[in-house]
Amino acid sequence: MAYIYQAKTGKKDHTSSNDSSTLELHAAIIKRIQELADERNKTVTETAKLGGIRQSTISEIMNGRSKHPKVSTIFQYCQGCNISLKDFFDTPAFKTTQLK
Repeated sequence: MAYIYQAKTGKKDHTSSNDSSTLELHAAIIKRIQELADERNKTVTETAKLGGIRQSTISEIMNGRSKHPKVSTIFQYCQGCNISLKDFFDTPAFKTTQLK
């Protein structure tokens, strides 16, 4: 997993270093979490706190130290975004057979 720092936005881009057409599951989760925060004009930490997630927990997920976050943690994040789990996973990244 390569992390590419985007100078313009100050964010990390999580891409697979092996094949640009495949995306690892944890990278897809990280990308979705960031998208949801951006849509709300909030930081990931702010959005996570709205769902009752500790800063250390969301930090471990976003930095790739926690590669398999619990469904209950994703559910809490969804609560902070006022969306369902279905809405979280209802994106092209999770509909592909290219997830690893």
